[in-house]
Amino acid sequence: MLFSIGAFGTNEASSWYIQPKIGVNAARITHFFDKTEPRTGLVAAVDFEYRANDWFSFSAGPTYSEQGTRTETLGALSKITIRTDYLCVPMLANFYVTKGFALKFGLQPGFLLSSTYKEYVRAQRINLTSRLSDAGIPVKTFDLAFPIGAALVIENLVIEGRYNLGLTNPSDHFPEESRNEVFQITVGYKFRL
Repeated sequence: MLFSIGAFGTNEASSWYIQPKIGVNAARITHFFDKTEPRTGLVAAVDFEYRANDWFSFSAGPTYSEQGTRTETLGALSKITIRTDYLCVPMLANFYVTKGFALKFGLQPGFLLSSTYKEYVRAQRINLTSRLSDAGIPVKTFDLAFPIGAALVIENLVIEGRYNLGLTNPSDHFPEESRNEVFQITVGYKFRL
């Protein structure tokens, strides 16, 4: 489930809202390496929300999401960063349980924009960079996730935390149980249309 907090004096039933927002991701690909670390990246979005009544709304909108994962090789000889950037479209049901607090959940299709492999070799102090497909690791162009989270709304300022649990393996070359896992924090401002 996606949890969100919403407190608007101006939020009215049967109304449309637009919310540009920006924030940061901490993302990893589960089970890809023995030990993975989050890759920190940008998330930027524009959400459109239809408020049906006092307790329910539906939202969706385009989201640019920098994802991937990081790890070190055995003996810490090199550091590897997998970068996968997506255009996502989270579609969420928002349940406002009190003024200023809502629970949300939904589905998020994602479309791959780019995928790169970067290795920093410590001994030579060099960076090796290539597309994942050139490294023999093609990434699927479609990803599906289940978003859950929480958001605080003060007047029209929206501060939201979200967890996106991947439902599909990003590549046939990753272990079968690999999934995208993303924690994100965003700040946005909501306008009535």
